[in-house]
Parts: sequence; C-alpha cells; structure tokens
Amino acid sequence: MWLIPFLVCAALVVASTWHLRGTFLSLKRASAPGDLPARDELSLYDAAHLHGGAAHAAVTAFLAMRLEGRLILSRSGTATVTDPTPRNSVEAAIVDTAGPARRMAVRDLAREVRTSEAVRAIGLRLVREGFVPQPVGMDQLRKLAKSRAFHGWMLVAALVVGVVTVPLATATGNGGLLSLLAFLLLLALGSVPAMRYRAPDTHRSNKGARDRLASVQDHADAAWQPADVGLATQTTASLKAFALGSTGHVPGMADDEVQTLLNEFRAAASTSSRRSAATAATAAAAAASAGYASGVTPSGQGGCGSSGGHDGGHSCGGCGGGGGCGGCGCGG
Repeated sequence: MWLIPFLVCAALVVASTWHLRGTFLSLKRASAPGDLPARDELSLYDAAHLHGGAAHAAVTAFLAMRLEGRLILSRSGTATVTDPTPRNSVEAAIVDTAGPARRMAVRDLAREVRTSEAVRAIGLRLVREGFVPQPVGMDQLRKLAKSRAFHGWMLVAALVVGVVTVPLATATGNGGLLSLLAFLLLLALGSVPAMRYRAPDTHRSNKGARDRLASVQDHADAAWQPADVGLATQTTASLKAFALGSTGHVPGMADDEVQTLLNEFRAAASTSSRRSAATAATAAAAAASAGYASGVTPSGQGGCGSSGGHDGGHSCGGCGGGGGCGGCGCGG
C-alpha cells in the first residue's frame, strides 16, 4: 500500500530536482566569464578597476593629471583643471564635470566622475572581455527562487505523504520499517539539491581572473606594460603599483596629497554604498517573498569608509587623511 504513494512522491521530487538543476546551470552559464585577454591588454584604469572598482579607477585618473601638472589640488579642498585637453575618456569626464570654470570641490568631482559613463564603461568592458562575471539579473534570481520553492513544496508533499503512509503501513503490517527508511532516504537525498543549487556569487571573478591580476601585480615593476591611455611613460610607470593596490605611495607626489584624493573617493563610495544597501535590501526581500530564502547576494557597490583627517604641510594638507589604499576594494 505504501509503495505507490512513495513512487509518486519520488517521481515528483526527481522532476523538481531536474528542473532546479537546469535553472541553476542556465543562470551559472550566463554569469560565467569567458576566455581572459592577454595581460598586456590591461590599461592602468583596467587594473585599478579590477583592484578597487570605479573609485580606484577614477582616483588613478586624478593622480595622472596631477602628476603631469594638468590638475591642481588646493588647501581648501578644491581641484582646478589647468589643461582642458583630456588624454582619454576618463579625463574627459573630469574636465566636463569641472565645467567652464574648470574648478570644483574634490568631493563633488569624485562623486560625479566615479559614476560617469566613462568609468562605468571600463567595468562593462571588463565584464564583456571576461575578467569579471556577468552580473545576474533579478529576473534570473526570481526564476531560480521559484524553482527552489517548487522543489521545497515537493519535499513537503513527500513528508506529508510519509507521515500518513508509514503509520498505516506499520499498523497493517505491510512494511512499516521499510516504508519509513524509504521516505527518510527520499527526503535526505531531496534536500541536497536545495542546499547545492543556490545563486552563484556575483561579486567574485573566477579563479583564472584572480590569477591573472595576481600575475600582473607580481610583475608591476617589470614585465607588465599597461595598454596606452595617452599618458606619459613616466606617469604610467609611477602609477602602476598604485593602480594595482600594491602601495599607497606615488613617486613624484606627497603622500598626504595622494591620501586626500583617496579619502574623498572613499567618502563618495561610502555614500553610494549606503544608498545601494537600501536597494539591495529591497531586492533581497522581493526574492525571499518569491520563496528564495537563502543564497542570494544582490549586486551592489562596495565602499571604504573615509579615514580621519590630519593637517599636512603640502598643497592640499588641509584635507589629508591616514592609512594607505592597499586592499581598499571600493566597488563601483
């Protein structure tokens, strides 16, 4: 008497598992990076974006202009563009944001340039070229959530049938112990896909991409020659280690001046992070209401808190801050 209900439940659990697996694999394939380009195809801004997101890429452009004397930082915390001819699209965003006056508060510039189309294009290209996984859309997450919910309901149905069937089989002497073991095994095996098939991590590139960036870091002062973005050779050489996050020191600039820019961009990134957190919380609640209660990591922007200030004796000492940039990881 218990065998037929058990086989029906087993068939439903197998069908829901197969459907859940297919949904998971299609989502994972969509987010997987492709073949990685050669190391030498990375520009300074690409490497900076891979290390610390949009904020680190944008601050690298500021430093390049400052090193070449095309941008000045004042004690009052403002930036003045002295050469309105940009060398690349990121510098064009800086010049355009500064406006006709060519002068703006560093924090305002940092916020606008960090979210500019030119900096966003770097991130999109890194995704397209395979350095970063494709972001998983909410529609895809909802589809996976529904598949997980359906599979969960099949397990609940199997549990209910087992609760009814096993006592009846025991009372009638028709394989009570065997039916109990069969349903317990079905529920145990059916729980494995629910734990395994969760949303892939959308914030990490694959191992190959991490190894490629580590390879560039290992050769920051030697083998790696960044792709040309219109900067002087000496400027590129001075910024290689900084772009990769290996150091917060930039040859040719005072450390407190570098730290000023870092602090302003970190503050801008932190503000953006707080806004993104509210959006992410709403997205997570929507996913949970669809039945997906675990495994979702909504896409958002990382950020670093700004460091405390100190007075320095250089051109922008009034905005100085502590700490280096290594491992900042400000998302963008």
